[in-house]
Amino acid sequence: LRFAGKPLTLRSMAGAALTFIDCEASPGSSTVVFNGGEGLNTVLAGFTIRKGAASQDGGAVVISPPADISGGTSSSPTLLDCRLEHSSAARYGGGIAISGGNARLLNLTIVGNTAAAGGGIYIESAGGSVRDLADVTDAIGRGEGVLIEGLVLEGNTATSGTLLDEADRDCGGGALISTSLVRFARGFISSNRAETASVSSNLGGGG
Repeated sequence: LRFAGKPLTLRSMAGAALTFIDCEASPGSSTVVFNGGEGLNTVLAGFTIRKGAASQDGGAVVISPPADISGGTSSSPTLLDCRLEHSSAARYGGGIAISGGNARLLNLTIVGNTAAAGGGIYIESAGGSVRDLADVTDAIGRGEGVLIEGLVLEGNTATSGTLLDEADRDCGGGALISTSLVRFARGFISSNRAETASVSSNLGGGG
């Protein structure tokens, strides 16, 4: 499912408990892709997105994938009242992978996903103009960075995948965040795990 940069709202009538986008574990790509320069006025609301099996990043959802995957444009959509479950990614972000942009993740439940790193969530290079801590307040005022509010992050796993360097594997069972500005408000994080590290420099981190 791709939004192709369009400022539209796709909202279920019955909510995430009764409305599913199911990839049936078909190998290859993410279930939902935002890489067309979508803004905050592109909204996906009230769905369970499940059984994605990405060959790279973002099993259920990928936002602004890096150029080496699809040549996508930086995107900042809004995900609201969605559940991302039982999806996998060979590299980063079994539930969701975000590269750049200023997405809004509101009232998401991310459960039972796997990836080589960042089993539930992976975020890199978000909040693009932040250069140091002194700029954080100004960046927040400009609306930069990823906003995560009302998150449930539970039962996700970072595995020992083979597409990453050894030092990058098994990192962040629940979430792995790199060089990004992320604003977090209200959440529940439980029972995530990183599989046994294969090298001493591994970051681990089940939470």
